[in-house]
Amino acid sequence: MRTHHVSTYIIWALGFLLIWETNVIVWTTHGERQQRTFHRLLTDSLAYTLRYMEDYRMQSDQMVFYYENAPVTDCILEGKDGKTLGLKSWMDSAGDTAWIVFRYTELHCATCMEQQIALIRQVREQHPEGRFLIMTSYHYRDYFIQFLRTNQLTDMAVYRVPEEDLLGNAGVPFFFVLDRDMRYKNLFVPDKAYERLTWDYLTARMERNNL
Repeated sequence: MRTHHVSTYIIWALGFLLIWETNVIVWTTHGERQQRTFHRLLTDSLAYTLRYMEDYRMQSDQMVFYYENAPVTDCILEGKDGKTLGLKSWMDSAGDTAWIVFRYTELHCATCMEQQIALIRQVREQHPEGRFLIMTSYHYRDYFIQFLRTNQLTDMAVYRVPEEDLLGNAGVPFFFVLDRDMRYKNLFVPDKAYERLTWDYLTARMERNNL
């Protein structure tokens, strides 16, 4: 009888050890699987970030390569009041000064545009003397007016221009410095993922161009 109990205890003990070892193996395998999954996700995320950065750099480099110092074609500006005038005439009336221009169209990323305008506002708060000119393209004037009201741009120089003018078909929003020479200078393509770069660009342009 005692032998039977001892055998039972041994079987129970062996069963417990087997279950414990099995659980350890399963836990270790699961942990390794989780670790491998984490490493794969980290590697994929890093690869995506590198591709994203490379695409952004190529896009920016292409803009600079093709258009830096290229002549700015005169075009019609439509103001908030609906009145129109030529860009060259506007620059002549502005005197011997340079402006940081933000160019975008309604086809571009709305959140990207809002971020750039927010950055412009922040820079202007620190440098009230800064001269910024926003030139945008909206098919319908009502959308342009709505854009002005939504972003509270009554205190800034904002004009509506035909989409085909001022590199509106470039596919990306961009900044450049414009003076009476009427050329694209210091082109810069912003990206919402690199907000600091845009901030540095805007402040540097103000300092170097005495804006």
